[in-house]
Amino acid sequence: MANYDSDILIQNIKMLMKDNDITQTKLADILHMPQSNVSKALSENDKKSFTLDQLVGIAKHFRVSIDFLIGNKRFENRDISPRAVAEYFVRLIEHNDISIIKHPVEEEIYEPDYDSHDGSFGCKHHKETVEYNAFFFPSYWYIPDGLDPQSESELYAEMTQIGNDTLHCQTNKFFHQFLQIHALYKQKALEEETYRTVVADLLNHLRN
Repeated sequence: MANYDSDILIQNIKMLMKDNDITQTKLADILHMPQSNVSKALSENDKKSFTLDQLVGIAKHFRVSIDFLIGNKRFENRDISPRAVAEYFVRLIEHNDISIIKHPVEEEIYEPDYDSHDGSFGCKHHKETVEYNAFFFPSYWYIPDGLDPQSESELYAEMTQIGNDTLHCQTNKFFHQFLQIHALYKQKALEEETYRTVVADLLNHLRN
């Protein structure tokens, strides 16, 4: 495991820990190792590193590949489970970070159909309008209904003095730029290395 960038490994593990609310103490419990050793392995100034077995344990727990951890550009796609997606959106909704609207989509639905009389298999096919929950990040906050006059006046004064934009302005700007770059990549108008470099640069301009 000598041919990898330890800084990239540390950054990726820290990112996974942050995304999944895992502390160093919790990671130490998962890997059955002292918390002090985890701290040293995650320090860019310490020469101690995770063993191969420990890296395998980290990869299994976060459901990623070793290639992903060490920054291999040809790593396999991360397995994003329904639970991981749901837990992430639970946090966003509970912190009022996203808004929800209903979005109807007409879809073609194929349903296997078994005939119990002759044992034959068929398929029922029909179109149906399915109503989905669509999520978006509001770029601007507003004065909620039901406030007392003083609170409403204070919020209005704040909006007129400093504006009512949110941190999501930069999030939405990122998605606008990323989707354009991603479309070019899918059209094979960009090499993978160029695509990864541009995306990394866009991410680096976002606040932590």
